[in-house]
Amino acid sequence: MTEPISAEELAAIRQRANGATAGPWKAQDLFVVAGEQHIADCEWLADTDEEWKEFERNTAFVAAARQDVPALLDEVERLRTELYEAIADRDNARTRLAAFVPPGTLSAGEIPALCGTCTERLCVPGLPGCAPCVKAEVERLRAALDNERRIVREGTANMRAARAAITAERDQARTAAALAEQERDEAREQVKRVRDRHWRHEDGTDEGLCNECRTPSPCAEIRALDGTEAGQ
Repeated sequence: MTEPISAEELAAIRQRANGATAGPWKAQDLFVVAGEQHIADCEWLADTDEEWKEFERNTAFVAAARQDVPALLDEVERLRTELYEAIADRDNARTRLAAFVPPGTLSAGEIPALCGTCTERLCVPGLPGCAPCVKAEVERLRAALDNERRIVREGTANMRAARAAITAERDQARTAAALAEQERDEAREQVKRVRDRHWRHEDGTDEGLCNECRTPSPCAEIRALDGTEAGQ
């Protein structure tokens, strides 16, 4: 069994929760938002519908954690308060019962007490902790907190991987766009050079001649660039 969470650790968890953006947080598509504010995203490339469903579940969990973690902390605090009160009641009951035990029969520390939660089982004599049912509840809450921490860590790792993938795709798209722009500029320069060679030379006729081809202007090269048919 793992060690109980100390009061200092619980205080640190609550401090982190109080330091986060105020709730409620909500899952919106694959993003976590608080009102109009973007908190986190759980989106990355997926190959199957099941992976998308897992992303949606992760998003819902991260959004709910803003409300769930403080609620669990409050519940742990409430249970510990009840536990300490039950221990105090047990000790008081043992003290009162000790007055009715014949001398030499049982010491005050050996007098069994009923569980303060279920009132059905006896506490183990000599244990400073709680009855089995209270210990089981504390362990359940501890396991729930550990599971939430694990899922939050996994969600954070997945978000970082997704952001890295998106950044890589963006950079590839920018590189492709730059190459396309370069090719467009080169094509324009080639067209300009062709037009500069095939300029209209006035020869006294209405049509004029292409300076390069010596055929009526516009020549076949210029018509091809303009997308017109011969004779038009």
